[in-house]
Amino acid sequence: IPEGGFHSMPALAGNGWMICGDAAQMVNAVNGEGTNLAILSGRLAGETAILAHARGDYSLGMLEHYNEGIRASIIYKDLKKYSGIHGLLSGPERRVLFGKLPGVLNEAVSQYMSVDGTPKRDKQKQLIKQVRDAAGGNVELLRLGLKGWRAINR
Repeated sequence: IPEGGFHSMPALAGNGWMICGDAAQMVNAVNGEGTNLAILSGRLAGETAILAHARGDYSLGMLEHYNEGIRASIIYKDLKKYSGIHGLLSGPERRVLFGKLPGVLNEAVSQYMSVDGTPKRDKQKQLIKQVRDAAGGNVELLRLGLKGWRAINR
C-alpha cells in the first residue's frame, strides 16, 4: 500500500486515461484510510468517463473534469490536511517520537493507572516530568507539539 499521499500523487488523467485509488497514491498514511478514497475516486472517474463517452471526447481537456472532482472532494482536502506528516515522521523528531516517547508513555501511563496509594495528582506530575524529559525539556516538547500540530493542520 503506497503511503506517499498528497505530495506523491501523479497526474490523475491524460489523453484517454485516468487513475484512481492507491495507484494514484490516494492513501492517508496517518490513519490508514484508503479504501473509501479509492471508491470515491473510482466514482468520480466513472462519472467523468460517462460524460466523455457521451461527448465522444477522451482528451485531457475533457478528463480534466475528473481532476476538478478530486480537488473538490474530501480526497484532496484530507490528503492535503495531513501532507506535512511525512516530514515530521522522517525528520529528526522521529528519534523522540519512535525512540524515547513510546516506552516512556507506556511506563508513565502504567504507573498512573496503578493503585498503589500514591495520589493521582503526584502521579500526573511524574508523568508530565517523564514525558518532558524524554522530549528534551519544555522547549523541545513544545516545539515537537507545534510541529505535530502544523503537520496535521494544513
